[in-house]
Amino acid sequence: MKILKTNIGLIRRRFKEPNLTFEVYLIGRRSKTEVVITYIKGITNENIVNEVRKRITSIDIDIGMNTTMISRLIVEKP
Repeated sequence: MKILKTNIGLIRRRFKEPNLTFEVYLIGRRSKTEVVITYIKGITNENIVNEVRKRITSIDIDIGMNTTMISRLIVEKP
């Protein structure tokens, strides 16, 4: 979690937007992989954000994951 917090801090320092939002999720029964949804409130389509939330929270897997694996699990037609 420390690396994740550092990266979020670096993004916030570089991109000074008050509506920049980070939502942290833990996915995986054992691995508890950290996933962050990042978007700008008021600009990003809320329906898309809700759909991404739904797909992220519906991932039920027991192994460690990387970005490629997660993206394949949440896209509609891989």
